[in-house]
Amino acid sequence: MAVKVTKPKVNIRQKLTELDIPKGAHGTQLVASRSAAETFNIVRADRKNLLYNGEMQINQRGNVTGVTGNQYGGPDRWKAMIASAGTWSISQDSDVPSGQGFARSLKLDCTTNRASLAAGSGLSIAQYLEGYDVAHLAWGNPEAKDLTLSFWLKVDNGVSGTFVVLVRNHGSGKLLNRQVRVNREGGWNHYVVNIPADKAGAFSYGNTNQLEIKFTFEAGSNAGGGASGGSMLHQWLAFHNAHTGVGCDLRLANSTSNNLWLTGVQLEAGNEPTTYDHRSYGEELALCQRYFWREYGGVYHYEPGPTNGAGVLGQGQHPVAMRAKPTMSHNCSGSSNGASVNGNNTVGVWTWYKQNSGFDSGHSSYQTVANWNFANSEKGIHWNGGSYNFRPSDESGTTGINLGVNSYIQADAEL
Repeated sequence: MAVKVTKPKVNIRQKLTELDIPKGAHGTQLVASRSAAETFNIVRADRKNLLYNGEMQINQRGNVTGVTGNQYGGPDRWKAMIASAGTWSISQDSDVPSGQGFARSLKLDCTTNRASLAAGSGLSIAQYLEGYDVAHLAWGNPEAKDLTLSFWLKVDNGVSGTFVVLVRNHGSGKLLNRQVRVNREGGWNHYVVNIPADKAGAFSYGNTNQLEIKFTFEAGSNAGGGASGGSMLHQWLAFHNAHTGVGCDLRLANSTSNNLWLTGVQLEAGNEPTTYDHRSYGEELALCQRYFWREYGGVYHYEPGPTNGAGVLGQGQHPVAMRAKPTMSHNCSGSSNGASVNGNNTVGVWTWYKQNSGFDSGHSSYQTVANWNFANSEKGIHWNGGSYNFRPSDESGTTGINLGVNSYIQADAEL
């Protein structure tokens, strides 16, 4: 007599998820993933950090002192915004959290204190991202990606309290604020801030400012500092200054003994932080040079050009394509011979003009410049014991231009 045996269908995927086997924090998710794309999103193995110079490696402008307003200085891409909150030095420092792979940090050092804040007082540092960098987040759509901000921060001198992380979508004109409490006085701590996507406000695709990440360490009542002002936002709302510093009470500015350090700042898609996305120095430098570059001492890429009126002309090229037409400038001192930089192309050549004597009516922006020396020597560019000499190729060689090693030319296209 034949016996017919039937078995219920078995869902192998489901059974695997029920097995009590070592699978790590995301093993279950990986086993249950339905496509290669879903697996990739779980692993998050692509380039992660949306921010520039988050580990403060690049410092092209150098350290700055006496800061009381809004300016770039110290580590690249980080802009200080100070109003009636004392005087500050901003520098690249070697104090970093141990064992995290960082070598540099951004340091804020109070040099003139402000005992009590005014209504309009503020102390912040921020970074701005252009539309090209954030378009893939798909904000303004139901599929918009959430973000996670993580960073290391240290304060000393017994400073404690709350600071504020502000996230502003310049495409939609909306913002979110998040309070962060200092965990431990006098030591490095790691902080994580979750940022839900703005599903109703899209970014504009292009090279304009679209996403702002700001750390506010001091705020007067106009910005919601202390117990007054705006409110904590649980959804994206229209920008209002009263929301930008709600509950901020660190009081860094009340003593010249107060310092703050920041490094390892990472902004990534997803709802959990991952290990820091370290970049090589050269790669980070090139990324920063899209917004600003400075070169010292008769830059090696000068090429002799034709005469220009009573003077001479030399050409150089931006090291990378810049975000927008930059503002070109130089810093020299000493000689009465005029010079200027011109030709502010985003990509391609820029021009350095040198006047042998007098002024060229076609270029009225000449300025007094330093360390320009004259010598009888060969044409072209050569090293002359501490500086580079530039000589026009279409003159007799009796006039040379020497730009001292401490002088510089720079291009600025910051957001």
